[in-house]
Amino acid sequence: MTVSNETVIVPRRREDIFEPNGDPTHRFIRWMELVTGTTNVAVVDIDNSKDNITSSSSRVSRNAARINSLELRQFEIVNTTVSVATEPYQIIICKNTGAIDVTLDTQAVADDEVHIKRRNAVVTVKGTIDGLTDKIINVQNYSMHLVFDGTDWSEI
Repeated sequence: MTVSNETVIVPRRREDIFEPNGDPTHRFIRWMELVTGTTNVAVVDIDNSKDNITSSSSRVSRNAARINSLELRQFEIVNTTVSVATEPYQIIICKNTGAIDVTLDTQAVADDEVHIKRRNAVVTVKGTIDGLTDKIINVQNYSMHLVFDGTDWSEI
């Protein structure tokens, strides 16, 4: 009997289980096959659901960790017209009318970041970036994104 694509297993009558000689009846054997078939399908469905839930859960955890790490990094915006020294997680906007220096933090630790933007006059970035010392920003409105990897600064 089927109702909305689901098999309904009717409870067996006691006398339908065995023949008088002790062998199982055909009706009982068919009933056992129905029970086994339905149970196997249910197990596969449950296993697939478990895998999907576990996979979704790990994706949610991984994404939450990414979001939390992003929330920890808040950049300070510094508008300057004079020479400055950097600190971790700063966006330095240089609005100077004469040449100035921006000195990179000598106490930087891995994953520190700094952005330096030139608006008007030349800016010299003091420190070593990608193996070069004292890089000059001589292009107006150029923005430099620097990341410290624990050893040296890299321009991204």
